[in-house]
Amino acid sequence: MNKKKQLNRREFLLFTAGVGAAAACGSMLTGCDDFCEPQAILPGYKPRVSSAWIPKGQPVDNYSGFKSSFNTMVETATDFSWLSPGNSVFLKLSLNSPYPFPATTDPWSLRCMIELLQEKGADEIIVGDQSGVGHVYHTETEQRGRSRDCCQQAGLLKVMTDLNVTPCFFEEKGYDAYREMWPAGSHHWDVPIRVTTLVDEVDHLIHMPRVANHIMANQTFGLKISIGYLRDDSRLSFHGRPFLMNELYEEINHIPAIESKLRLIVSSGRIVMTTNGPDSGQTSEPAHGLIFASEDLLANDLLASAWLEANRQENQPGDIYCHPAIKNFMTHKGGLPETLIWHQTNQNPDTSIPNYMRALLKI
Repeated sequence: MNKKKQLNRREFLLFTAGVGAAAACGSMLTGCDDFCEPQAILPGYKPRVSSAWIPKGQPVDNYSGFKSSFNTMVETATDFSWLSPGNSVFLKLSLNSPYPFPATTDPWSLRCMIELLQEKGADEIIVGDQSGVGHVYHTETEQRGRSRDCCQQAGLLKVMTDLNVTPCFFEEKGYDAYREMWPAGSHHWDVPIRVTTLVDEVDHLIHMPRVANHIMANQTFGLKISIGYLRDDSRLSFHGRPFLMNELYEEINHIPAIESKLRLIVSSGRIVMTTNGPDSGQTSEPAHGLIFASEDLLANDLLASAWLEANRQENQPGDIYCHPAIKNFMTHKGGLPETLIWHQTNQNPDTSIPNYMRALLKI
């Protein structure tokens, strides 16, 4: 009889290093175009993303002056026709840890977005997330850590308090405040996905990612922060399949209760985490940071990919369309965009940077 071998710590580290090496050049991540099969163009699919270049340090020093830049950028991305009197809006943070931006959502962008929604007449604004299992873990028998504490330490809870909006941290709603939203065997998931019932209770969702590297997934942008909607048992199931990690998190976004209500993705790349991640790593704070918004997840993540590569400053970056989460999204959508429309509401004085990004975006 064969017995399963139990890995000791050294063997485990060697195994995970092997996973990372395979991921860096294979089916998980960009960088090896030989593994990237071409996809068909989807006629008529022309996703839009708008952006604004923000001088280094200025939002802190000149909040009101650059709030107008933020508003112009968002209002170029959406006309808010989806927002009606009496509607509720949930702002989904990127709150994996208690560490400040760029490890978590940009508090300046959060403040601007809340104020803009208040100006547009949103009746109820709810803000929150559930932090990653490394910091918060809640089951029927074990409760460790609190997302509320992570939010406070990251400097985001103060924004909510200042602007009188409602915080919501999913584990505080209780272990049973999740429901099965996808049957076992659907897509790449082989177990049911349990997602917070908050997505049933609000009218609209807005996601607020940062731009960062991820030690296993290579990148963490708009597609990936939907992991926060999962109950901890679903998160552990997801992390237990590293070679399908990117496909699994991408597919969370196609759960009808999420996909049908996602109106906008608002990303901040004023500071970019270029290595390690998601909680710590080297950061780049360019002379002009980038904020951007889109009604389309793919458009957001393609621009985020190009901006991350621009800050990594690698000589030969991989094809950003080859990342498996991007490929999986395009498979669900039905093909590649006919074109990506990138509207820059102002210009970066260093034109070589957007030109470099346009080459990566193939536009």
